[in-house]
Amino acid sequence: MGLDAYLYYQCGFRRQGEYGQIQHIRRSLSMLQVMLQHNVPSLTVQTIGPNGPVERKVTRAEAEQANTAMGHLANACKQCPAGVLRGVPGCNARVDYPVDEVALGVLREALAINAAEFEGPTSRFVTTLVQSGVCDGRRMDAVVRNLRVEPSGVGHEPVLFNIGGRQTAVSPYMLLEHMFFRTFLDAQGTADLREFLRCYYSAIGERIVSGPHSDPNANAEALFGSSESLQALSALGTLIKAAEANRWSVMLDG
Repeated sequence: MGLDAYLYYQCGFRRQGEYGQIQHIRRSLSMLQVMLQHNVPSLTVQTIGPNGPVERKVTRAEAEQANTAMGHLANACKQCPAGVLRGVPGCNARVDYPVDEVALGVLREALAINAAEFEGPTSRFVTTLVQSGVCDGRRMDAVVRNLRVEPSGVGHEPVLFNIGGRQTAVSPYMLLEHMFFRTFLDAQGTADLREFLRCYYSAIGERIVSGPHSDPNANAEALFGSSESLQALSALGTLIKAAEANRWSVMLDG
């Protein structure tokens, strides 16, 4: 489980910007790996149809077609202006659940930086979070528990913002809900998130500067090496930066 974020861009694999074909290729490759590992000719998979669960048999020959399709996709990505990230496709960033403790700590520090400079455009992302009235951290807490992991205390640690003359608490889990539990970011939503991500990068910079090594590069390597979630969030930040620069929208599946 996790967030998949895609730049809204149309190519031969993404008609009308949809990403279902790419997800089908990835699922087929995963099934092929299982078939090869266990030396079986097919797998039975269950999907949710309009009338409930539906079972379908996938043969090895069907799954092997994904190898060819992935090669074509890789070639298309090399020529694509939306291929801003490493990997195939380069228009997609993924953040797996649960977000780890290191990344949650950085997000909380980013919230604190944002609270300290809470005026002008840097306030829009948190303001819209609070105004939505639906981001209280409980949904992210439930997602983590469904993965049989105990929710992080850091994820619930609040940072106080003064919004409209009132003290309002915002936690990293609330922030993640506002970032992830959507289907679409338009140009304004992308710009708002980009403004907050500047605080995120400032928090990373402060951690690097205050790290145990005299060499900042060693501190950066140690920080990112300790957190896959931090790497994934930074990739998402690169995607959001490209979206803002090119006025692309972002499609979210969290």
